[in-house]
Amino acid sequence: MRRLFWSVMLALVAIFYHPISAQTLIDNTTLSAAVDATQRTITVASATGAATDRIVYVDSEAMRIQNYTSGTTLTVVRGTDGTRSATHANAAVTFIGSAERFKSVNPPVGSCTRTSQQFMPWVNVLNAEVWGCDNVTWFRTVNYGTTYSSRTLQ
Repeated sequence: MRRLFWSVMLALVAIFYHPISAQTLIDNTTLSAAVDATQRTITVASATGAATDRIVYVDSEAMRIQNYTSGTTLTVVRGTDGTRSATHANAAVTFIGSAERFKSVNPPVGSCTRTSQQFMPWVNVLNAEVWGCDNVTWFRTVNYGTTYSSRTLQ
């Protein structure tokens, strides 16, 4: 009986175990068309992660999705979270996710462990920097307009 109890307990742990500090990648895609600074609808190559009230981050601008039901066209409120409305080129890299996935500060100085980060990459919407972690140190990959590293964000 005792063996059966522990076998069941082990099976339950195996089924329901989820690491507490699991990492989630921020969904990313590209714009399917150029966007001027006043457009309220944008078209993306993939709308994975899109939902009403989520954030779309392109270049140095955060936009809040105002209305989304399906497809790849998003109705947005421009220049949110301390950013300004701007023009964006076709195929610009676009991050989509809930507000807590985006930061207003750079990552802490020093070492990092990818699995201890809740979301990756680290996107600072206020200074337009995107950071990665290679399990040793933080590295700045993009300051929109300037590429700092050829490392791939995974």
